[in-house]
Amino acid sequence: MNIVCWNVRCAACASFKSNVDNLIRTHHMDILFIYEPRISGEKAMSVVKKLGFSNFEIVDAVVYASPCGSKRAQLWDYMSFVARSHNLPWLLAGDFNEILSIEDKFGGASTLRVRGFKNWFDGNDMVDLGFSGPKFTWTMPTSFRKTG
Repeated sequence: MNIVCWNVRCAACASFKSNVDNLIRTHHMDILFIYEPRISGEKAMSVVKKLGFSNFEIVDAVVYASPCGSKRAQLWDYMSFVARSHNLPWLLAGDFNEILSIEDKFGGASTLRVRGFKNWFDGNDMVDLGFSGPKFTWTMPTSFRKTG
């Protein structure tokens, strides 16, 4: 099964449909998961209908990995509850504002964010399926980096 997860910006832009068409041609996916499109409700429905998929589900953001550490800890508790609530395989994808290892980060301030997500990840027997594409999707602009 080929699953593509895309943290997309500007899903309402004119080029979005052609980008999705290119993804479909390139990756021959069975499931396309688009998250953080910065649209919801009727606007999301309109965009999805234009894509031409026969089956789709739209879920407005209800669980979010807050930049605030204590709120992220609440998310890990909730996700542990979800994991214990069934004995089925499941896929977890998204932007959790955390990293599994320090090697997953480039630039910016040092972080202690590895601990919470990594503990939850390991404690729930999750498996990192990896990715294809650029290792880093965002880096600090050079004008903001410290030099020398």
